[in-house]
Amino acid sequence: MHSRRSPPPAPRETHKNAARVSNQMRTEIPDWPVPPLTEPCYRATWGLPWAAFPPSLEAEADAFFAQAPSDDLFADDGPDRPLSPRTIATQKDQLRCVASALVRQGHAAEASPRGIGPRTQRMVLLG
Repeated sequence: MHSRRSPPPAPRETHKNAARVSNQMRTEIPDWPVPPLTEPCYRATWGLPWAAFPPSLEAEADAFFAQAPSDDLFADDGPDRPLSPRTIATQKDQLRCVASALVRQGHAAEASPRGIGPRTQRMVLLG
């Protein structure tokens, strides 16, 4: 029960916390009766899933982000320092969204972003 001063918890947050706590209990209590629960994600996404693109696009993105940092200050490729896993996930998601925007503008999902001119790429990125 809530006091008169505190607002009731948000339903979405309660849903998410319930799944999180239940999954934690599964790791701590061997006979936990509830099967694993998927934490809900209420974030609105408009980008196409990776499955909508050729597998080579995601593989190429993964290969790019797997590059080791280069000590060569004049190298054209590779990061200057290691990227955090969160940075990699964010940038990979941004790449998927840019590719999705190109598809929504009429480019084929099978087309390589390298084959699309810089002017079109800038227009997509800048809106």
